[in-house]
Amino acid sequence: MGAYTYDEHGAIEKFSAVPRECRFYISHAVRNGLTRILVSLSSASDRRLVRELEAHVYRIAADLEKAGL
Repeated sequence: MGAYTYDEHGAIEKFSAVPRECRFYISHAVRNGLTRILVSLSSASDRRLVRELEAHVYRIAADLEKAGL
């Protein structure tokens, strides 16, 4: 994680140009999707895979926070 790369920073700045109403629907849909992934992971048997995927989900959530969602 750490510092932004040029592409991440540019994507976040471009996203801020999206109208507020659209950002609400985008963030709502993405967060619902992430929640569904975490719920389905709870029934998985490979604990290492579950931890790895959870880390990715939390990183996506952190990126949403950086973008102001």
